[in-house]
Amino acid sequence: MLAAFVAVMAAPVVAQQGTPPGNPPQTANPPQTASPPQTASPQSPPQSQPASTPTAKSRAELGNEDIDRFFSVEGSYSYVAGQPRLIGGDAFGAYTASVLDYTGRNTDSYSISAIIPMPARADLRLSYFHFLGSGDQTLNVGPLALVGATYFGVAYPQGTYLASSYSYFQGELSYEYLSLPWPVDAHKFRLYTLFNIDYLNVSTVINGPFLPTSSSTGNEVVTVASGGKDIIYPAFGLKVEYPLMKSVRLEASIAGFGFPGHAAFWESDANASIHITRKLEFVLGGRTLFYKTSTASDEYFRQTIYAPYAGLRYYLPNW
Repeated sequence: MLAAFVAVMAAPVVAQQGTPPGNPPQTANPPQTASPPQTASPQSPPQSQPASTPTAKSRAELGNEDIDRFFSVEGSYSYVAGQPRLIGGDAFGAYTASVLDYTGRNTDSYSISAIIPMPARADLRLSYFHFLGSGDQTLNVGPLALVGATYFGVAYPQGTYLASSYSYFQGELSYEYLSLPWPVDAHKFRLYTLFNIDYLNVSTVINGPFLPTSSSTGNEVVTVASGGKDIIYPAFGLKVEYPLMKSVRLEASIAGFGFPGHAAFWESDANASIHITRKLEFVLGGRTLFYKTSTASDEYFRQTIYAPYAGLRYYLPNW
């Protein structure tokens, strides 16, 4: 009886120690609470793909609209027609005539140029053009038969056999600024404004090979005359460009400058560029150039040059 009484009194104490007050008993597997049904959210609009950037464009797809952003070098072969004329200027001091129309033919020319892209859709172009000419003739100054002619201080009598040659050189620095259209990609046609600095030089050697080199008194007689004239001028002009098709681009330009009674010159160029590969173009065109050195000097040159040409242009992409 005593043992039964102790067991009954101890049962509540054990129960209170096993479960703290306020905490429900933990079950081995608590019941899962059902989650509320998911409502379908409105479908978000598809995200638009970011626009492709110019760098994402395949290099093989670059066309005429991009090619002027590249550095390029060009070499061309020209056939040059047109002879100069040497004329006495305002400061000519001799009493004999000073007019010489050169004869013969010019040598062919190999010209080079380079284009450097600049900011604001502009280009910096450097070009070099040079050729030679020579010819033989008998001096004939018309009604001044008894007088002859004087060239750069050397007198030649009428009927003298002359062997003459000359050299023409031109160097040009041109800043070509895209003026129209704006924005650039709106139209294919493009108009550039040209700001140039030109250096032109023409020099000559005139020889009387059959004249005596000494006088009857033993004094030396000069039979070779030589001299040259320069033009250093700014020039202003326009250039148009139009891609006729994906692989053909047309260009034409004209520029010039001058002062009345002094030096003057103008030049024009037209060509077609045909893509051979992504980096190489075949260029076919022609240039015309007129120059006149200062008429205020003792003698001056004037000439009109016609030069059809063909060449290759190689592009180096700026990346």
